[in-house]
Amino acid sequence: MTSTFPLAPYRDGISTVAASVYETMLGVTLHPVAGDLPYVSGAFMGAVYYAGAWKGALLLECSAEQAMPWGARLMSLEPPSTSMMRAMAWAN
Repeated sequence: MTSTFPLAPYRDGISTVAASVYETMLGVTLHPVAGDLPYVSGAFMGAVYYAGAWKGALLLECSAEQAMPWGARLMSLEPPSTSMMRAMAWAN
């Protein structure tokens, strides 16, 4: 099992990578917030893997309401209907 380590020294790098991924892949600008965010039931998670001097993964989490339109945008699909998004939120 991999031990955990403090994130504080990496926070700026993590913010830069997360902002770059969202801007490049989705055209979405991220705005950092202070502190931890509350747990989101039914959250979706994506990963950015590092394979250089530092090996590991940065996990990016979002709600189903965010994931569905972002996934559609990423795959050049029509955004999901409001009723589909309600059904997905209810299922989670």
